[in-house]
Amino acid sequence: MSSESPITSKSAGRFGSPFNINSDANVSYSSESFEAWKPAKAYTSSGRMGPAAPWFLALMTVVSSLISMVIYHYILNLLNIFLITPIIGGLIVGLLVAIAVKPGHCRRFKFAAACGAIGGVLTYGGDLVLDTIDQRPIIVQRAVSLLSIDQNVPIADATQVIEQYLTPLTTFKVVMQSRADAGVSIVSQSGSNASGIPIRGMLFYVLMVVEIVLVAGSAAGIAGAAAASRYCEDCGCWHRSQVAFKVSELSSKNLLGAIETHEWDRAAAIASNEKVKTAKSWCTVSVERCPRCHDGLIRASQTEGKEVTSLYSRFLPAKDVEQLLALGRLKN
Repeated sequence: MSSESPITSKSAGRFGSPFNINSDANVSYSSESFEAWKPAKAYTSSGRMGPAAPWFLALMTVVSSLISMVIYHYILNLLNIFLITPIIGGLIVGLLVAIAVKPGHCRRFKFAAACGAIGGVLTYGGDLVLDTIDQRPIIVQRAVSLLSIDQNVPIADATQVIEQYLTPLTTFKVVMQSRADAGVSIVSQSGSNASGIPIRGMLFYVLMVVEIVLVAGSAAGIAGAAAASRYCEDCGCWHRSQVAFKVSELSSKNLLGAIETHEWDRAAAIASNEKVKTAKSWCTVSVERCPRCHDGLIRASQTEGKEVTSLYSRFLPAKDVEQLLALGRLKN
């Protein structure tokens, strides 16, 4: 079975975990042997994928790019936050590609990340194309007006000449040149009346490259992470993660003690009487498992405000998962 690296905690925090996280020395177990509580080792993806996975993922990358470029274009028309909006666009396409990674059973990080990066580039390029389509009528109108006035050409003839001249590629070049000449200004949210920092000419194209990198990089990270997540090679299933217990600080020691001795009934009883919504600090115990063979991991973490500290990550035998399912702490 695949394994994951031990999560070591600097301290047990205010919860005072009954475990010695890094060593089993000087720990007395009040119940059955704890040979099953082995620290999880580093999980390494097999890098495998089905024969149809590359084609499926490539197709879904194109589809995801088409969807995300429309969303990204709409977001840009509403709000363009410096360097943040491109990351949002990358996250959108990355999530869509990541959704395709799962049914494609792609466990190859580099391939999934490359698909995400390509999707990010296509999304950014698609936004430029949509922007060109939006700007074309305005460009035609201005060009016709200038030609009819300066050269005294009838509007109908001027329109025909401009329409023939402005091919899709020419229109794209004109739009890009006009955007570079006009430039963009970086204005703080509080300084709406300020002129901002102008970015024109070559700096504008440098900014575009930076935005492309942000879109592609964030998309690649999301898609790659999906492919690198835990997978059961024996069953051909992705592991699922669920929160089994969540208790306040006052009940954390009792809960962790019950889990340590495999007393799942007692752990469930402790958690069922908790009202964590009003607690300022709490302990969360989650289970990541294969939905078929039920082999998996159990993880405990403590949360205090915005700070989350991992307590441990250990193997969880299938028989314990089945008990948690029977108690209703996990769902199939």
